[in-house]
Amino acid sequence: MSSMKTTKVIYTDGTTEELTVTMFEQIMATRYLKNNNLGTVAEEPVTFAAYQVYAKLRQEGKLNEPFEQWVRSVVQVEDIKHEDAETLETVNSPVDMDTQDAPGFSTNGTAEASAN
Repeated sequence: MSSMKTTKVIYTDGTTEELTVTMFEQIMATRYLKNNNLGTVAEEPVTFAAYQVYAKLRQEGKLNEPFEQWVRSVVQVEDIKHEDAETLETVNSPVDMDTQDAPGFSTNGTAEASAN
């Protein structure tokens, strides 16, 4: 589980919102599941994701309504970016080929390559 991620919320009226959910909201969502006997994060991933966003919006002072009322206005909550996601570096420069490490590699399977 990431400690900070960007989440996109799609509402029934067609509006969308992107929020950065932190460890605090993740803990709040975990407690909500536990306190309401709803199971674990693995058993209720949708409720967990929705409550994280709800907790963030409450913390920012954007909501006063109960979770059950707010969630009726939500079509989908999706995780769109993990801060700790691994990024791959691409190389756009030519690479020198040293065929001594892999004899026959550059001959594309010819008899010469098979002899090695």
